[in-house]
Amino acid sequence: MKVIPKILGFLFFTCSLGKQATGQILADTTTVVVIDVDDPEEIPKDAKLQGKITVIGADLKVACGYNSIINQAKEKARNLGANLVNVTKLIDPDRLNACYRLHADAYYYPGITTYMEQRQRAADSIARSIFTDSPSYAMLYIYRTRNSMVPWINYVINVEDSEACTIKAGSAVAVKLFNSGPNKLWARTESETDLMINVVPGEVYFLQCGIKPGIAKGIPDLKLVETRKGLNQFNETLIGNHGKKKKFPKR
Repeated sequence: MKVIPKILGFLFFTCSLGKQATGQILADTTTVVVIDVDDPEEIPKDAKLQGKITVIGADLKVACGYNSIINQAKEKARNLGANLVNVTKLIDPDRLNACYRLHADAYYYPGITTYMEQRQRAADSIARSIFTDSPSYAMLYIYRTRNSMVPWINYVINVEDSEACTIKAGSAVAVKLFNSGPNKLWARTESETDLMINVVPGEVYFLQCGIKPGIAKGIPDLKLVETRKGLNQFNETLIGNHGKKKKFPKR
Protein backbone atom coordinates (compact mmCIF):
# COMPACT_ATOMS: atom_id res chain seq x y z
CA MET A 1 0.00 0.00 0.00
CA LYS A 2 1.36 3.43 -0.94
CA VAL A 3 0.69 6.86 0.53
CA ILE A 4 -1.65 9.12 -1.41
CA PRO A 5 -0.18 12.54 -2.31
CA LYS A 6 -1.64 15.28 -0.13
CA ILE A 7 -3.84 17.56 -2.23
CA LEU A 8 -6.40 19.83 -0.63
CA GLY A 9 -9.90 18.44 -0.65
CA PHE A 10 -13.21 19.40 0.86
CA LEU A 11 -16.41 17.85 2.12
CA PHE A 12 -19.62 19.28 0.85
CA PHE A 13 -23.20 18.11 0.67
CA THR A 14 -25.00 18.95 -2.56
CA CYS A 15 -28.69 19.53 -3.08
CA SER A 16 -30.65 21.94 -5.23
CA LEU A 17 -30.40 25.50 -4.00
CA GLY A 18 -33.37 26.88 -2.14
CA LYS A 19 -34.31 30.40 -1.11
CA GLN A 20 -31.33 32.32 0.23
CA ALA A 21 -32.45 35.07 2.54
CA THR A 22 -30.33 36.12 5.48
CA GLY A 23 -32.06 35.56 8.80
CA GLN A 24 -34.95 33.58 7.30
CA ILE A 25 -35.53 29.87 7.55
CA LEU A 26 -34.16 28.23 4.41
CA ALA A 27 -35.91 25.50 2.43
CA ASP A 28 -35.16 21.85 3.18
CA THR A 29 -33.54 21.54 -0.27
CA THR A 30 -31.06 24.35 0.36
CA THR A 31 -27.43 23.37 -0.01
CA VAL A 32 -25.50 23.40 3.26
CA VAL A 33 -21.71 23.22 3.09
CA VAL A 34 -20.02 21.59 6.09
CA ILE A 35 -16.42 22.50 6.90
CA ASP A 36 -14.75 19.77 8.92
CA VAL A 37 -13.19 20.54 12.29
CA ASP A 38 -9.69 19.78 10.92
CA ASP A 39 -9.98 21.93 7.80
CA PRO A 40 -7.63 24.99 8.04
CA GLU A 41 -9.57 27.00 5.47
CA GLU A 42 -10.86 30.35 6.67
CA ILE A 43 -14.51 31.30 6.60
CA PRO A 44 -15.23 33.58 3.59
CA LYS A 45 -14.97 37.18 4.69
CA ASP A 46 -18.46 38.01 3.43
CA ALA A 47 -20.08 35.18 5.40
CA LYS A 48 -22.40 36.40 8.14
CA LEU A 49 -22.64 34.53 11.42
CA GLN A 50 -26.23 33.47 12.02
CA GLY A 51 -25.76 31.61 15.28
CA LYS A 52 -24.19 28.64 17.01
CA ILE A 53 -25.24 25.00 16.71
CA THR A 54 -24.98 22.21 19.24
CA VAL A 55 -26.04 18.66 18.43
CA ILE A 56 -25.94 16.20 21.31
CA GLY A 57 -27.43 12.86 20.39
CA ALA A 58 -28.19 11.81 23.94
CA ASP A 59 -31.67 10.50 23.20
CA LEU A 60 -31.28 6.82 22.24
CA LYS A 61 -34.52 7.08 20.26
CA VAL A 62 -32.75 9.42 17.83
CA ALA A 63 -29.97 8.17 15.52
CA CYS A 64 -26.71 9.70 16.69
CA GLY A 65 -24.07 8.30 14.33
CA TYR A 66 -21.79 10.68 12.46
CA ASN A 67 -23.98 11.05 9.38
CA SER A 68 -27.10 11.61 11.49
CA ILE A 69 -25.34 14.26 13.56
CA ILE A 70 -24.19 16.06 10.40
CA ASN A 71 -27.72 15.96 8.98
CA GLN A 72 -29.12 17.35 12.23
CA ALA A 73 -26.54 20.17 12.09
CA LYS A 74 -27.57 20.99 8.52
CA GLU A 75 -31.23 21.10 9.54
CA LYS A 76 -30.47 23.42 12.44
CA ALA A 77 -28.41 25.63 10.12
CA ARG A 78 -31.30 26.02 7.69
CA ASN A 79 -33.57 26.98 10.57
CA LEU A 80 -31.11 29.76 11.39
CA GLY A 81 -31.02 30.94 7.77
CA ALA A 82 -27.50 29.55 7.30
CA ASN A 83 -25.94 27.64 4.40
CA LEU A 84 -22.41 27.16 5.78
CA VAL A 85 -21.53 25.16 8.90
CA ASN A 86 -18.07 25.42 10.44
CA VAL A 87 -17.60 22.55 12.89
CA THR A 88 -15.59 23.82 15.84
CA LYS A 89 -15.70 20.68 17.99
CA LEU A 90 -16.59 17.06 17.24
CA ILE A 91 -16.60 14.57 20.11
CA ASP A 92 -16.43 10.89 19.18
CA PRO A 93 -18.50 8.22 20.95
CA ASP A 94 -16.89 6.92 24.12
CA ARG A 95 -17.65 4.55 27.00
CA LEU A 96 -19.87 7.12 28.68
CA ASN A 97 -21.76 8.31 25.60
CA ALA A 98 -22.41 6.21 22.50
CA CYS A 99 -23.29 9.27 20.41
CA TYR A 100 -21.31 11.83 18.45
CA ARG A 101 -21.53 15.38 19.80
CA LEU A 102 -21.03 18.45 17.64
CA HIS A 103 -20.51 22.17 18.16
CA ALA A 104 -20.43 24.53 15.18
CA ASP A 105 -20.88 28.09 13.94
CA ALA A 106 -23.58 28.64 11.31
CA TYR A 107 -23.07 31.26 8.57
CA TYR A 108 -24.97 32.60 5.61
CA TYR A 109 -22.73 33.12 2.58
CA PRO A 110 -24.28 34.59 -0.61
CA GLY A 111 -21.49 33.19 -2.80
CA ILE A 112 -21.97 29.58 -1.71
CA THR A 113 -22.30 28.24 -5.28
CA THR A 114 -18.94 29.67 -6.36
CA TYR A 115 -17.44 28.53 -3.07
CA MET A 116 -18.50 24.93 -3.75
CA GLU A 117 -17.25 25.04 -7.33
CA GLN A 118 -13.80 26.10 -6.12
CA ARG A 119 -13.69 23.26 -3.59
CA GLN A 120 -14.93 20.79 -6.17
CA ARG A 121 -12.06 21.68 -8.48
CA ALA A 122 -9.64 21.02 -5.62
CA ALA A 123 -11.30 17.68 -4.90
CA ASP A 124 -11.20 16.76 -8.60
CA SER A 125 -7.43 17.25 -8.59
CA ILE A 126 -7.13 14.35 -6.17
CA ALA A 127 -8.83 12.01 -8.63
CA ARG A 128 -6.56 13.26 -11.42
CA SER A 129 -3.52 12.47 -9.27
CA ILE A 130 -4.69 8.88 -8.72
CA PHE A 131 -6.19 7.87 -12.06
CA THR A 132 -4.07 7.96 -15.19
CA ASP A 133 -7.00 7.82 -17.61
CA SER A 134 -10.80 7.70 -17.62
CA PRO A 135 -11.48 4.84 -15.21
CA SER A 136 -14.49 2.56 -15.08
CA TYR A 137 -14.34 2.41 -11.30
CA ALA A 138 -14.06 4.55 -8.17
CA MET A 139 -11.60 4.15 -5.29
CA LEU A 140 -12.66 3.60 -1.68
CA TYR A 141 -9.92 4.14 0.91
CA ILE A 142 -10.81 2.35 4.14
CA TYR A 143 -8.85 2.93 7.32
CA ARG A 144 -9.00 2.60 11.09
CA THR A 145 -6.60 4.58 13.24
CA ARG A 146 -4.50 2.80 15.84
CA ASN A 147 -5.99 4.82 18.70
CA SER A 148 -9.59 3.79 17.98
CA MET A 149 -11.68 2.34 20.79
CA VAL A 150 -11.52 -1.41 21.55
CA PRO A 151 -8.62 -2.04 19.12
CA TRP A 152 -8.70 -5.83 19.63
CA ILE A 153 -12.10 -6.17 17.92
CA ASN A 154 -11.90 -6.67 14.15
CA TYR A 155 -14.78 -6.80 11.67
CA VAL A 156 -15.45 -7.20 7.96
CA ILE A 157 -16.35 -4.26 5.72
CA ASN A 158 -18.88 -5.28 3.09
CA VAL A 159 -19.92 -3.53 -0.13
CA GLU A 160 -23.41 -4.77 -0.90
CA ASP A 161 -23.07 -8.60 -0.84
CA SER A 162 -19.28 -8.73 -1.24
CA GLU A 163 -16.62 -8.70 1.47
CA ALA A 164 -14.19 -5.83 0.86
CA CYS A 165 -11.71 -6.35 3.69
CA THR A 166 -11.25 -7.15 7.37
CA ILE A 167 -10.59 -3.96 9.29
CA LYS A 168 -8.56 -3.77 12.49
CA ALA A 169 -6.81 -1.00 14.38
CA GLY A 170 -4.07 0.39 12.15
CA SER A 171 -5.57 -0.97 8.90
CA ALA A 172 -5.45 1.02 5.66
CA VAL A 173 -6.91 -0.63 2.56
CA ALA A 174 -7.75 0.57 -0.97
CA VAL A 175 -10.73 -1.02 -2.72
CA LYS A 176 -11.95 -0.54 -6.30
CA LEU A 177 -15.69 0.01 -6.69
CA PHE A 178 -16.97 -1.10 -10.09
CA ASN A 179 -20.73 -0.84 -9.50
CA SER A 180 -21.89 2.72 -10.20
CA GLY A 181 -24.80 4.29 -8.34
CA PRO A 182 -26.01 3.64 -4.77
CA ASN A 183 -23.95 1.08 -2.86
CA LYS A 184 -24.45 -0.09 0.71
CA LEU A 185 -21.38 -0.20 2.94
CA TRP A 186 -21.93 -2.24 6.09
CA ALA A 187 -20.31 -4.14 8.93
CA ARG A 188 -21.61 -6.30 11.77
CA THR A 189 -20.45 -7.28 15.24
CA GLU A 190 -23.18 -7.51 17.87
CA SER A 191 -25.32 -5.40 15.54
CA GLU A 192 -25.08 -3.98 12.04
CA THR A 193 -24.03 -0.50 10.96
CA ASP A 194 -24.51 0.65 7.38
CA LEU A 195 -24.39 3.72 5.17
CA MET A 196 -25.09 4.43 1.53
CA ILE A 197 -22.58 5.79 -0.94
CA ASN A 198 -23.31 6.99 -4.48
CA VAL A 199 -20.44 5.59 -6.54
CA VAL A 200 -19.24 7.64 -9.53
CA PRO A 201 -16.38 6.28 -11.69
CA GLY A 202 -13.23 8.33 -11.28
CA GLU A 203 -14.17 9.58 -7.81
CA VAL A 204 -12.39 8.81 -4.52
CA TYR A 205 -14.00 8.20 -1.13
CA PHE A 206 -12.59 7.85 2.38
CA LEU A 207 -14.23 5.57 4.94
CA GLN A 208 -13.08 5.96 8.54
CA CYS A 209 -13.85 2.95 10.71
CA GLY A 210 -14.00 2.52 14.45
CA ILE A 211 -15.98 0.97 17.30
CA LYS A 212 -18.63 2.62 19.41
CA PRO A 213 -19.88 1.23 22.72
CA GLY A 214 -22.31 -1.66 22.67
CA ILE A 215 -23.45 -4.34 25.10
CA ALA A 216 -20.78 -6.96 24.48
CA LYS A 217 -18.40 -6.47 21.53
CA GLY A 218 -19.14 -2.90 20.56
CA ILE A 219 -20.76 -1.70 17.34
CA PRO A 220 -18.99 -0.80 14.07
CA ASP A 221 -18.70 2.94 13.49
CA LEU A 222 -18.51 3.88 9.79
CA LYS A 223 -17.97 7.44 8.65
CA LEU A 224 -17.42 8.96 5.21
CA VAL A 225 -15.05 11.85 5.89
CA GLU A 226 -14.08 14.92 3.92
CA THR A 227 -11.22 14.59 1.49
CA ARG A 228 -8.50 16.46 3.34
CA LYS A 229 -9.11 14.75 6.65
CA GLY A 230 -9.34 11.38 4.93
CA LEU A 231 -6.05 11.93 3.12
CA ASN A 232 -4.27 12.93 6.29
CA GLN A 233 -5.60 10.10 8.41
CA PHE A 234 -5.15 7.44 5.71
CA ASN A 235 -1.55 8.54 5.19
CA GLU A 236 -0.87 8.69 8.92
CA THR A 237 -2.15 5.14 9.28
CA LEU A 238 0.12 3.96 6.47
CA ILE A 239 3.10 5.77 7.93
CA GLY A 240 2.41 4.10 11.27
CA ASN A 241 2.39 0.72 9.50
CA HIS A 242 5.44 1.18 7.28
CA GLY A 243 7.52 3.73 9.18
CA LYS A 244 7.94 6.08 6.21
CA LYS A 245 5.98 7.63 3.36
CA LYS A 246 5.96 6.06 -0.07
CA LYS A 247 4.89 7.55 -3.34
CA PHE A 248 1.32 6.55 -4.23
CA PRO A 249 1.11 4.84 -7.63
CA LYS A 250 -1.07 5.98 -10.50
CA ARG A 251 -4.18 3.89 -11.10
